[in-house]
Amino acid sequence: MPGIEDFLREYVFRRRPVVITDLFATQEIAGIATVEDALETWGAMPIQLQEEYTAAEGKDQPDQPVVMEFAEYVELIRTDPSTRLCCTEYETPARVLATFRLPGVCTASAGADADEIFGLPKKYGDFDLTTNTFIGNVGNVAHLHFDGDQRQVFLHEVYGRKRVVLFDPPSARHLRTLDGPYSRPSLAGLYLEAMDTDEKLEQIARADGYHTILEPGETIYIPMLAWHHVEYLDDAMSVNLRFGRTSFGRFLSLDNFHRDPFIQNVASKMVGPADALRSFAPLVEQVKATYRRPARDMTERIRLMRALFRDLCAHVTPEAVPDELCPTEREEEQVERIVRSNDLRGGLKYADPDTIARTRPVGPVSDRQLEILRDGITTAGYSKEIEHAVMFNRFGKSELSDLSRAEAAQLLGYLRTPGASW
Repeated sequence: MPGIEDFLREYVFRRRPVVITDLFATQEIAGIATVEDALETWGAMPIQLQEEYTAAEGKDQPDQPVVMEFAEYVELIRTDPSTRLCCTEYETPARVLATFRLPGVCTASAGADADEIFGLPKKYGDFDLTTNTFIGNVGNVAHLHFDGDQRQVFLHEVYGRKRVVLFDPPSARHLRTLDGPYSRPSLAGLYLEAMDTDEKLEQIARADGYHTILEPGETIYIPMLAWHHVEYLDDAMSVNLRFGRTSFGRFLSLDNFHRDPFIQNVASKMVGPADALRSFAPLVEQVKATYRRPARDMTERIRLMRALFRDLCAHVTPEAVPDELCPTEREEEQVERIVRSNDLRGGLKYADPDTIARTRPVGPVSDRQLEILRDGITTAGYSKEIEHAVMFNRFGKSELSDLSRAEAAQLLGYLRTPGASW
């Protein structure tokens, strides 16, 4: 792992994927390389399970996720290897958080670059961090997609192997994005999981993609907004760390906008040191003006945004070839797909910025929040050392008194998850 400045310059700002072999060298998590190691360390740890990747198949998720101990799940997949239940995008349990230390690069890009767009308060706290755990059995697949949160990602493989395939955003025109499942416009219509290895590698080469087999103890850096496909080659476990974003990333994320390849391609260029980011100010002013422009309904709102980002894409990311990405004769079909998608369900997308701001807590942690948090931490069974580890790896801070009100709200939510218990 290079130093922070070198890593930002050589990989993050250049959007270069890379496999890191020693991100957590000498830390406890580095000594957990097999399922037996994990059972010894985390056997009683509660995890939440669901039937994964049903969105790519047009199925609904069950209403109630299943909760069981990690050791019970390992026994389940050994006795029923065909089960579709797995742990995915689950808030990283405290037992796992206590085995490593958050790399400094994760907080280094959290956005001292500019004021927040529309003055919107940070929803996830000062360092804007999240982390998730993934545990699944051999044969599980994360269908080719891109994430809408606009975060840089470390995906650390604890045990088992995964095949990871990545494509840069401009490759979207090769990925059949117009024909993906209607549930999410960020799901590609290219089913790599249905191809044999030679077919996969041919497709990856054709679209200038990246391919690796991630081994236990290795960590892959995935640039924000990259298309990614992940296959479980073994029963496997991984943890992802999602970096803090720039103000542009926070604004253009799924919190406020829909997902589509035009936004993806434009936003993917908005990385770099502070002076480079300042050059995007005129572009952001165009986006803000269109965001505030009156629209009759959500369909017209999506049309307006698509028209703007198609034009911006042609200027900022011409290699994406926007007219190939979505020919004009298919534009209305894609507008309808977005309006009907899960992306626009719930939340405050395209709401008035003042309304959004009023829903987000601001200022330092309150006395009442501190009281509730201390009770919750006692109930969870944390020692002071564990409290500091969980806090730092989740929020980049070690003391409850240093939390913002938003971070305190996030921690209160975390303490309600099954995995928060020690």
